[in-house]
Amino acid sequence: MNWEQLLHKSGLTEDHPGIDAHMAYKQALNHDPSDELAARVAKSAGPSYKYASFVLGGQRFPEGEAAISQHPHFATYYAKNILHSRWREAEPAIASSAEHAYTYAHDLLSRNTPSYVRFPEGEKAIAKDPQYAMLYSHFHIGGRWPEAEPAIASHPTWANTYARDVIGGRFPEGEKAIATSPDHSYDYAREVLGHRFPEGEDAIAKNTNHAFSYAYHILKGRFPQAEKRIAQYPGTAFAYAHNIIKGRFPEAEPTIAKDRYTAKLYNAHFGTNL
Repeated sequence: MNWEQLLHKSGLTEDHPGIDAHMAYKQALNHDPSDELAARVAKSAGPSYKYASFVLGGQRFPEGEAAISQHPHFATYYAKNILHSRWREAEPAIASSAEHAYTYAHDLLSRNTPSYVRFPEGEKAIAKDPQYAMLYSHFHIGGRWPEAEPAIASHPTWANTYARDVIGGRFPEGEKAIATSPDHSYDYAREVLGHRFPEGEDAIAKNTNHAFSYAYHILKGRFPQAEKRIAQYPGTAFAYAHNIIKGRFPEAEPTIAKDRYTAKLYNAHFGTNL
């Protein structure tokens, strides 16, 4: 979809400030920039950031900084890629976005420091986002962050990662979310708990590979609620019979019999004739 089609679809006209600024940026990019074009570009954050990056070759664009400073995304990357320094005037906008507050702290404020530094103004927003709260607690706080734990606990990926990398042990508040995910339930059992995770076994049983690994590494024995699923896959069913049951797996034999190579292995191990 070209620019004219996007403009038509948006329902905006060419005299809209954002549209006019973009058109001015495109003209400046393709021709010698003029003060008149720069003034038009400066009305909008996105075109102003692009103007600084591509028309001015990575140099400051003071006329556009008022607009850029109000936009979390463009303010963050203007500070990072153009100013290469802290930009206090833009921090209220940056601090309103978890993603950009974290990026600002991680990639800019901590750029030339021996360790990652905090960005207190952005912590309220960061603490509400499971991903960035976990990353911020790990890198910038260097330990548990109680204010952010309700958000982190709501997401299986970040609850599991927080338990493993930040707490270094159980995270009871996150177990309800973790238990919804086969991947993270298995990882939590093996990497965090080191033993069974009953709350996550229903989820684990839905993933053939994790179910086998859970039986082998965690239960060190049969995993009855997963056997119906395991029995549908010849290779895993044979491995389960050989390594877990250490004997025949009758429920899986009709499936194994359909796979010539696996049936041959199964027959050799258990004296059957599938």
